[in-house]
Amino acid sequence: MDLGTLSFEKLIVHEVPQKGDGEVRLATDLTERDEAVEQFFVGRLRAAVPTAGFDARFLDSTESPVPNGVHALTGGTGDLVGLSQEMARHLHTIQSRANSPGLLVVAVGTVVRSPCVAVLKVERHDGLVVSPEETSAGLRFILSHIRNLVLSDKMRIFKSALFVQTGRHRADIRISVTDDQLTGGKTVAQFFLERFLGCTFAGNPRVQTQSFVDAVKDFANHAELSTEERVGLRVALASELGSSRIAITPRSFARDHVPEGQHEEFLAKLTVHGVPEVRFPKDTELVKSIMRKMTMETEKGIVVVSPIDEVGTTVDVGPERIVVNDRLKSQRPFR
Repeated sequence: MDLGTLSFEKLIVHEVPQKGDGEVRLATDLTERDEAVEQFFVGRLRAAVPTAGFDARFLDSTESPVPNGVHALTGGTGDLVGLSQEMARHLHTIQSRANSPGLLVVAVGTVVRSPCVAVLKVERHDGLVVSPEETSAGLRFILSHIRNLVLSDKMRIFKSALFVQTGRHRADIRISVTDDQLTGGKTVAQFFLERFLGCTFAGNPRVQTQSFVDAVKDFANHAELSTEERVGLRVALASELGSSRIAITPRSFARDHVPEGQHEEFLAKLTVHGVPEVRFPKDTELVKSIMRKMTMETEKGIVVVSPIDEVGTTVDVGPERIVVNDRLKSQRPFR
């Protein structure tokens, strides 16, 4: 998703306290337009979505008001004040004491001429005084009054969702979700993704991980690569699967491990195997064997089976030879 043209035209802020610390403070009027405020949120989304965003889709059935609200807003038929108030109430209802207090920001704008909606849960600094203002339309919060406290490099956008309307129907809305409060190897908090946004991941992480493995192996077997590059790609794949990272970012993998000049060929191979170019949750349940050992066969039919982490160290693979730097422990006749 190219966010270079992302811009916001309308924005509203609601204050969502921690559970048990009072009621949600709902704005009844839009925030006064402030270019610095809008650019702050635009900049944060441009930085986060391409590198930390997960593709999502709306659940078929949900109690969340977000799916219908977003569809109405992107279609130009929704009232931002009323729909965002409903979202803020819903967020407050489903949160527990474990969830941080914050500001719910809902913004309406465009990306590449397509309507979009951003829903963000933003950090509320300790001691922050949110300045309300009474207008002819009611209450609104003035972010420009609190910019020094809120709009700083240290301010965190806890969670965000960007919805871009690419067609006429609700199913045509492209969704990217980020969560800056990840713990315990999780990708996006379930309460935020499913209960608040009414979404789920766009693909099955287990199947996507398997498809990614198949795509890398297919590329390694058929692309014009040297022996070192071919082996290096397989080692990188095993390392990627065995790492502590919670997600796979195919474009980053291509940048780091695919020879320069062959990135587009690699990305095309991903498309053939149905793998998204964007980040997706990693689930290695179907590919555990690849994380353990690698099998190499020479032109003369000699087979070397090695633990993956020994390739490149104990097992030295070159263009003309394979050298095993280890002592022989046992040998068995071929059967």
